[in-house]
Amino acid sequence: MSNKKTKMPVTERALVQRINRKLAADDEVLRTARSERVRLEVGQYYTANVRANCHVRRDTDLEQLGRVGCHSGL
Repeated sequence: MSNKKTKMPVTERALVQRINRKLAADDEVLRTARSERVRLEVGQYYTANVRANCHVRRDTDLEQLGRVGCHSGL
């Protein structure tokens, strides 16, 4: 039997959940723009600080954030 690891695709929803679990340690959350106006201002995905109620990162690339980790200061 081979110990070769096969790569499985991750759904967008699962990736968002994984990222949010990591961001929770810093009181942050990954959000999706729900209106066109918000999407134009901050991009499709953005992170927000739940304590300060403010944007932390704009135009967040979901795949890149999932690959390099949440605490890399993107």
